[in-house]
Amino acid sequence: MIVMGIDQSLTSTAYVLVNGDKEVLSSGVIRTTKEDSLPKRCGIISNELSTAALDHWLTNDDIKISIEGLSYGSIGSATRNLAVLMGWIQSEL
Repeated sequence: MIVMGIDQSLTSTAYVLVNGDKEVLSSGVIRTTKEDSLPKRCGIISNELSTAALDHWLTNDDIKISIEGLSYGSIGSATRNLAVLMGWIQSEL
C-alpha cells in the first residue's frame, strides 16, 4: 500500500508519498502566485499532484489519499477557496 498525504494551500501545497514500510517515495511543494486566477492555480496544483502520483499508480493499485481538512472557523474567502481546491484535487485524483 502507498499513502499520499496532501497539505493543500493555494500558495504552497505540500505532498508526500510513503509506502507500507514508511519509506518516503516522493515529496514536494507546489507553488502558485496570487496573480493567477483561482481556476488556473487549482489546475496547476492538481496536475502536479497527479503527475507525482502517476508512476506509483502504474505499479501499485493500492494507493490511499489523505487530504488535510478545512478550517471552518476561518473568516473570509480563504476557506471557500480551499474548499474549491480540495474539490478540484478530489476530482482529479
